[in-house]
Amino acid sequence: APPPKTTPANCDMKTHFLCANHACVLQDLLCDFNDDCGDYSDEMDQTAKCDQYIGRCDFELGTSCDWTPLWQYDGNDTQWRIGSGVIRDHTTNHLTGHYLAI
Repeated sequence: APPPKTTPANCDMKTHFLCANHACVLQDLLCDFNDDCGDYSDEMDQTAKCDQYIGRCDFELGTSCDWTPLWQYDGNDTQWRIGSGVIRDHTTNHLTGHYLAI
């Protein structure tokens, strides 16, 4: 279930994001491939600016962003490298956190 609706005045924009449906979620939940708002506005480029997150890629849709394959073994295992940007925790877009460098 989405968070309860609120007003812009009750949503601290320094730490939170006001969803299009007026739910208020933590900014750490933006662009993490989870619909935390209940209307997907926390995952869209137009509202949450997810296209600005380094490493925000969806391999299922055929986009690889800055990732390039270094080599492929037997057509199954591929070693990837990110071409630019600072390696960050892409879920929270923070320099600290947990991430897997492939």
